[in-house]
Amino acid sequence: KVMEEIINPSKSEETSDIQDATKAELLVPQEDAAKWADILSALQSTLSDTDFRTWFGEGTLSILSYEDNVLTLSSPNRSYLDIVWGKFGSLIEGAIRAKWGNSVRIAHRYPK
Repeated sequence: KVMEEIINPSKSEETSDIQDATKAELLVPQEDAAKWADILSALQSTLSDTDFRTWFGEGTLSILSYEDNVLTLSSPNRSYLDIVWGKFGSLIEGAIRAKWGNSVRIAHRYPK
């Protein structure tokens, strides 16, 4: 099972149908993948090397899709999501809104 939630505690729902994250990342349009890469670069320049590698290195937060003004991100688990959003949520959201606009909704998927 996979959990999906819009980054807003009152709008959480469980879904059981998700593509494998690795396959989904390969299907992200190049323009959206480039925007996500820009966001990671901005975070890397803001954070210490240790923080960046720990919280944004391979296998952590990644883009799954951008459709109908919803950016869906993938993370390894709910604990990671809680920690990374608690530590860096405002930085991540600001960078996302700078790339996709203020009206973008941010969803997150992770294994249950």
